[in-house]
Amino acid sequence: MANDIVKINISGLTAIVKPTTECNLDCKYCYVDEHQGKTRMSEQTLKKIISETIEYNEELGRQTRFLWHGGEPLLMDVDFWNSVVDFQKNYETKYKIRNGVQTNLTLLNEKEIKFFKDHDFAVSTSLDGPREIHNKNRIFKNGKDTYDKVIENIRILKSNNMQVGLVVVLNEESAPYIEDIYNLMKSEGLSFSINPISPVSRAENNDTFIKPVTFGNAMVKLLDLWLNEKDRQCAEKSRCNYAELVFEKLILGFSRKCAHSGNCSKSFVGFNYNGDVYPCGTLNGKEAFKYGNINENNL
Repeated sequence: MANDIVKINISGLTAIVKPTTECNLDCKYCYVDEHQGKTRMSEQTLKKIISETIEYNEELGRQTRFLWHGGEPLLMDVDFWNSVVDFQKNYETKYKIRNGVQTNLTLLNEKEIKFFKDHDFAVSTSLDGPREIHNKNRIFKNGKDTYDKVIENIRILKSNNMQVGLVVVLNEESAPYIEDIYNLMKSEGLSFSINPISPVSRAENNDTFIKPVTFGNAMVKLLDLWLNEKDRQCAEKSRCNYAELVFEKLILGFSRKCAHSGNCSKSFVGFNYNGDVYPCGTLNGKEAFKYGNINENNL
């Protein structure tokens, strides 16, 4: 019975929306096509994505979630974000519509902080570890480091009583330093999840991806660190989502994390800036996986 209740609450279709594939960073493992040029979502496509996703979930009696991704979504101005909220307000829904934005945080300003706080947007970013680890792969277009700007804006968001979701992108070089990564999250009081780099796009060409055995060893080490943490209050503040999801899978028999769910295509869908539809955000732009276009067909 408990399994059924939890499944009902989490099984709405989450739309991973890329309003632009442009970005101000030059991350070495990025899976987005570098050669797409200037790409911004039109108002027509935005409306269609919002309406189709909400109507699909309402038919099923499920909650709607939008994850605004990229590229770098904060390249879109505040007018775009106001349009998102205004379009969503046109619908009466059984459950509250949830929004989240996955950003590199380097462009964050006071207007956006106020908007995201006022409209209850969850904010997530990538922080790959301490300065020397993070800056190996996550750099500006001009080659300058991003760590100091990212950690500064994480602290600003926290000072505004906003929770920050964190993704640690783990590669073959950074995995041996998993304890240093964990200690940074503890010192900053940050919960985090782990994403292994797959051999896709740039990562395939520069060998930054992580071998399965390396990833497995790092996860065992991380699980040991988290389970054996003596300061339980600290462990609560710096929750390791990956470890929690492992236990969730073992105890409940399913997982909220798409990669562990076994049927992620039933819970996630990816929309590109031009309305092209894919099984998930990672596959956006991969022609072999394209379902179609939301401007030409309904969801």
